[in-house]
Amino acid sequence: MTNTRTQHRIHQIAVWPLGGGYSGRFRRDQARLDYRSVNVPDDLDPGALLDSPLAPLALWSQKPPHDLVERVADRIATSGPLEEQLVQIELGMLVGGPLAAQVLEALRRRGMNDVLEQTESGREIARRNREQGLEQGRVDGMRAVLRARFGDLSDLDDLARRLADADHDGNIARIVGGATLAELRP
Repeated sequence: MTNTRTQHRIHQIAVWPLGGGYSGRFRRDQARLDYRSVNVPDDLDPGALLDSPLAPLALWSQKPPHDLVERVADRIATSGPLEEQLVQIELGMLVGGPLAAQVLEALRRRGMNDVLEQTESGREIARRNREQGLEQGRVDGMRAVLRARFGDLSDLDDLARRLADADHDGNIARIVGGATLAELRP
């Protein structure tokens, strides 16, 4: 009879995208966990990663292929289930900086906006775009009110931005109520 304790083993692996990790043992109370360590830049071949569902990990490679971003985006775009694509996108965003932006742009070019919108990164980008759009709409509205009341001004854009940022609704009321340019300018 085989010992069931030896048949069922859990193997833990710590993945270190930036490297510098080490294998070890975690102990707490009666629990003991041995784990292996994988340092992505040193231990994993970027070519092999790019051919696997873990393709975004290749973004941390010390010696990436010249077409790394395109290959990561291709791998994500051709992945099967939506959930797998979402995990791969989020994994790719962890690299941060210009590489993450390049991956996002490559995915957009592949028509994956609907998938990107479901990721945390995509929701954050959409939130920022909405805020920027709202801000721009307030400035445009202030500019229109100023132009209607005072005509074209040399500092129209700066004045509209400053008034919209300070107190949009209050400044609209002041303009409509007859405030002079001297009262509106600092």
